[in-house]
Amino acid sequence: MVMATRSGDEALESIRATIAEMNQTMIDMNARTNERIDAVLLEHQYFTNELHQFRNGDRQGNRGNQQLTRLTGLEFPKFEGSDVKGWLYRCNQFFTVDHVEEHKKVRIASIHMYDKALTWHQQFVRINGEHIGWAVYEDALLKRFGTTVEDPLNGNGSSLL
Repeated sequence: MVMATRSGDEALESIRATIAEMNQTMIDMNARTNERIDAVLLEHQYFTNELHQFRNGDRQGNRGNQQLTRLTGLEFPKFEGSDVKGWLYRCNQFFTVDHVEEHKKVRIASIHMYDKALTWHQQFVRINGEHIGWAVYEDALLKRFGTTVEDPLNGNGSSLL
C-alpha cells in the first residue's frame, strides 16, 4: 500500500511539472505573438500615415508635381542579429531611395527586427527613450552586434570594425 502511494505521488508530481512546462511555453508563445502583433500594428500605422499624406498632397516629387515617392516594390531588410554592417548598409540604401525622414528611421528599422535584435531594441528604447537619432542608433547596433564579421574578400573571420 505504501508503494502505491509513492508511485501515485511521483505520477502527480510529474503531471504538475509537465503542466508547469506547458504553462511556461504558452507564456513564451504569447510574448512572441504580442511582439509580432506590435510590429504589424506599427507598420500599419506607418503605411496609413504615408497614404494619408499622399492623399492630402503633402508629399511632393523632385520636380514639384505630386507623385508617390514610396517605392511599393522595395522591401525593407529584416534583422535578427547577424551581419549588422550589411543590414545597416541596406537600411541606409532604403532610406535614401525612399526619402525617409530622419526622425522615422529608428522606428521603421525596429519594425523589421526579430529575435535577439528585437529584444535588444526593446531594452535600448527602455534605457534611452524613443527619440534617438539614427547615427546614435547605428553606433549602438554596431557595438552590440558588430564585434566580428567574416571578411568576404578572403573568407576568414576577422574584425573589420
